[in-house]
Amino acid sequence: MLELDNIYANYGSVKALKGVSLNVKQNSIVALLGANGAGKSSILKTITNLLRPHSGSITFLGERIDRLKPEKTVRKGIVMVPEGRQVFPELTVYENLLIGSYARKDRAQVKKDFKFVYELFPILHEKMKDPAGTLSGGQMQMLAIGRGLMSKPTLLLLDEPSLGLAPIMVQEIFRIIEEINSRGTTILLVEQNANMALSISDYAYVLETGIISNEGSAAELQNNDEVRQSYLGG
Repeated sequence: MLELDNIYANYGSVKALKGVSLNVKQNSIVALLGANGAGKSSILKTITNLLRPHSGSITFLGERIDRLKPEKTVRKGIVMVPEGRQVFPELTVYENLLIGSYARKDRAQVKKDFKFVYELFPILHEKMKDPAGTLSGGQMQMLAIGRGLMSKPTLLLLDEPSLGLAPIMVQEIFRIIEEINSRGTTILLVEQNANMALSISDYAYVLETGIISNEGSAAELQNNDEVRQSYLGG
């Protein structure tokens, strides 16, 4: 479905990605693991064309996409839920969700997708008229994911969805990620909570300073001594 082939990308003189190649198969959950500054978010930004690779190629459903404008990438079905939620605090929950559908023309289906999001996140329906800034951190994360779903993604990119959340809310967010995937959305997940990420993923890549240092099925990486020592608490 998605293929990155030998991607190099920089922030000015800083080399962020150094020959990254990876594949995301349709209907799978793929995790990107690594420490802060390893380049995980940079990969998501290159996929969405917020960061232009200076060499290499990105293919989605058989089509080169690495020279598209970001808004055209969204229309192709690739949607990112950014780190830190980034909801619009003064707008209502409903208005935040509506913004997620801005690129769509199938208004009848948009109404059905509101229903889908409210089924996934009943609290958002309960608070639909409340300003997003009044929500808890976990509720904001639900809103950010719901807003992403309103774009009708084929591929959903999640950047640190559990960051700053209480353990019980982390469990709920990961349960919802599995539910979204079970309904046909492919997911590329950037997550520092490696144990949780591997528990729901089909495949994973480990990134170190812009280079993929390890990859394999979730089960393989869970049993890899190096990965366990560095990311899974031994």
